[in-house]
Amino acid sequence: MPHRRDLQLAALIKSKIAEYCQLNSLLSDITILNVTMQDKKNAIIHYVPIQSTLEYESLVALQKKLDSTIPQIRHYVAQETNMRAIPQIRFSPSLENLSP
Repeated sequence: MPHRRDLQLAALIKSKIAEYCQLNSLLSDITILNVTMQDKKNAIIHYVPIQSTLEYESLVALQKKLDSTIPQIRHYVAQETNMRAIPQIRFSPSLENLSP
């Protein structure tokens, strides 16, 4: 069972990443589903692509694009919050919502 502080950090990070996605048109093709904290230093962002039918190559390209924006996202979260340390961020696609 996650600690209360982990849930608060996850909610804060989710809201700030959602703000960043709205500000940055490059990330307008995903929807953030959930954020889970592995520990205080690592956050996993669960997302689903807006397009319901995506080929494997498109999903890989989207994942690479998201991975390349992680430093900018961490910088934005650091500027917008008063957290002592910004956790490392990983994006994880939620594939069960995609149709084959």
